[in-house]
Amino acid sequence: MLNIINNTGNPKIDKAISILSKHYLDQAFLQSFKDITFSCHSPYTSIINTMNSNHPAIHVNYFTPHWLFSKAIAKYSNNEILFNRFPIRTSPVCDILETLFHELCHHWGFVHVSNYQTPYNLDTVPYKLSSLFKSYIISSFPLELL
Repeated sequence: MLNIINNTGNPKIDKAISILSKHYLDQAFLQSFKDITFSCHSPYTSIINTMNSNHPAIHVNYFTPHWLFSKAIAKYSNNEILFNRFPIRTSPVCDILETLFHELCHHWGFVHVSNYQTPYNLDTVPYKLSSLFKSYIISSFPLELL
């Protein structure tokens, strides 16, 4: 169901896309957040239905921030996930995977209030679900991250 096209040439992003595509609909992962409450969003069944729906292809590219010391890791806009080319160079695959899943949540229509990590934002679908997915992969398939 996912069609993610990596235009960066970065093998760590390729690996993260492969892991994400393979496991994002695993029943064990989907069950792991069945009883969790998310702020701002629909119940579990709506999240699952959205994840299972057909969506347009997503292109992954780099962006160069206007400010050299920007803390932005990635952003989503118009079926495109843009990774900041500077921090991604040293990021481990598990962190790229978490960021990719977070941005994918935006592709699916889930949002958070601001672009800053606040306690409220950490309770939204993009932050919470991407963190749960990263934990699921680390605990269930650690060798895939190598």
